[in-house]
Amino acid sequence: IGSATVRVLAGLREELRDVVDLQIVALAGELTDPVDGAENRRLLVESLESGADLVGGCPSLEPDPLGALPEYFAIARDHGVGLDLHVDETIDPDVFVLPEIARAVQRTGFSAPVTASHCVSMGMQSAQMMAQTAMLVAEAGVSIVTLPQTNLYLQARERETAKPRGLTAVGALRAAGARLAAGGDNWRDPFNPMGRIDPMETASLFVTAGHQRVADAYDAVSRDARVVMGLPAVAVEAGSPADLLIIPGTSLADSIAAGEAGRTVIKAGRVVAHTAVRREMHEAFQRAR
Repeated sequence: IGSATVRVLAGLREELRDVVDLQIVALAGELTDPVDGAENRRLLVESLESGADLVGGCPSLEPDPLGALPEYFAIARDHGVGLDLHVDETIDPDVFVLPEIARAVQRTGFSAPVTASHCVSMGMQSAQMMAQTAMLVAEAGVSIVTLPQTNLYLQARERETAKPRGLTAVGALRAAGARLAAGGDNWRDPFNPMGRIDPMETASLFVTAGHQRVADAYDAVSRDARVVMGLPAVAVEAGSPADLLIIPGTSLADSIAAGEAGRTVIKAGRVVAHTAVRREMHEAFQRAR
């Protein structure tokens, strides 16, 4: 269907501009495929011309992963956009393209945003390699997005014992000062049957699987996610963008742990969604109180 979906999404982006920040990534097919590479390249360019905001790709799945990187960077530079790449989505430590992406940024002086999601195999490296890569990523200004739900579901399925967690090297990246956010890849599709696209669910999984403090996990799906997307910071104070989420709870930890469906979403100072939950209890519970 070519770039038809990109054109539809571009129309929705304009129609919904006042209620949601939508960024469209044109996820390229294999550019280094000897048969389909030229057509995949043409479709990528067509998608960018149809309104996509970023060049996307999966270098780890390319026939020539390192050969694909210069093409991604060149097409992005020609169109004045950034890169959003699905990288190293495997627990195989020998598949490790992330360092080469960071080196390519430094080598080419590419100044537009570069984001790498998944980065699972980084979590399978030695402590020394993790630290070196994290520092390289931080120096290059590459943003990392960990995707706890999808990576926990897809990785290590074939292993019967000692299943690894399937997340990136969160501790090393934080120690190096790299930009790190948490998000969702896919949900309720052939790759992953679960998910609510809920940042509170992602934060909860990041605490459980990534051994993160509650406040840090929440920052990863809110403040840090906005940084990665290039959106202005939000604070509860006059003059700040009023993009807010109101959730019932006695504390941040309580709100994340409970996974409350009830909430109010405010965009630019206007309520754009409100979900209310009604809870009824048996009279015996009322007497007990």
